[in-house]
Amino acid sequence: MALDGFSGVAVTTMISLAIVDLHVELVAGAAAWTAGWWLLREPAAEE
Repeated sequence: MALDGFSGVAVTTMISLAIVDLHVELVAGAAAWTAGWWLLREPAAEE
């Protein structure tokens, strides 16, 4: 079958896209968590 040669490329592409998507979500989540922490942190006690 002619499509057998493309199955490896398709699987590799799907895995690559999944890894990239996960990386983007992790970076966005870390940025959101850091922004939330920065905005909601307690003000430092000034003496």
